[in-house]
Amino acid sequence: MKYRINDNRIEEISKLFKWIGIYRIKVFEEYDAQFHAAKQIVERCPQTAHYLIYLNSLISYKLMYPGERFWLLFAHYASERCSDLDGFKKVVDLVVDFTLKHNKIMVKQKIDRLRKISRCSDIVDFIDRCEFELISIRTARCLQSESGLKTIVFSVKMLYYAVKAKGYDLVLPNTIPIPVDRRVALLTYLSGLIDVIGETNITPSKLLGISKAIRNIWGRVSLLSSIPPLHIDSVLWCLGKYGYNSSTRSSILNAIDQHLVFSLGEETMRRIVDELFYRLPP
Repeated sequence: MKYRINDNRIEEISKLFKWIGIYRIKVFEEYDAQFHAAKQIVERCPQTAHYLIYLNSLISYKLMYPGERFWLLFAHYASERCSDLDGFKKVVDLVVDFTLKHNKIMVKQKIDRLRKISRCSDIVDFIDRCEFELISIRTARCLQSESGLKTIVFSVKMLYYAVKAKGYDLVLPNTIPIPVDRRVALLTYLSGLIDVIGETNITPSKLLGISKAIRNIWGRVSLLSSIPPLHIDSVLWCLGKYGYNSSTRSSILNAIDQHLVFSLGEETMRRIVDELFYRLPP
């Protein structure tokens, strides 16, 4: 896929996120179903919640359900079975059982990944201390992968949600990149950050073919806005789902959870929608 990066749109989107600011971005996090799943696990499985959330994040790809439903299903499953868990390897076994029942696409690869992690027991210390950057580095080394891989950085975001669910107010490191999924890829295009050359049918699947470029674009937005990429991702994840079927910016504004609109103000949400869905008509 041939594409062109729009520097002027990078500047505008950076200004948007700088204007939103970290405080209002954290409001978006409160409305993320994945945060509510993490919160349920923390409340019902206080001793093992961080391990459960981390491990399930690492195999959260090629899902049988939408991401929100998948995580709420996992929260329910783990909450009913976590009381007798003792030790990291027992937690791995529970996540393997859940995967066999509810995450069957590429299931062998996912279980192999969990087994690899179970042999890297030193990672438990990094999880316990919430050393986010070291978690991503050690996980990548254990899986013999890149530290910027989508599921690895997503595991850091979900661990942050676990910490947030306990009432701690942290800001994630700037060094951990955004996890490029279908929603992020689509918003990268709809916001005008890239032009696709010679393509008429532009889909999220095709856009994922330039994931590295998309990750770098949002890295530039993060640098210019002073907002860490994983916090930017919370806004993109929350709003990106509306890009699949909505044809106008006004229809998206009407579809957004009205509690979120009330929390941030309609004019604030309108400006965010106008910039992130720049290519759509009013």
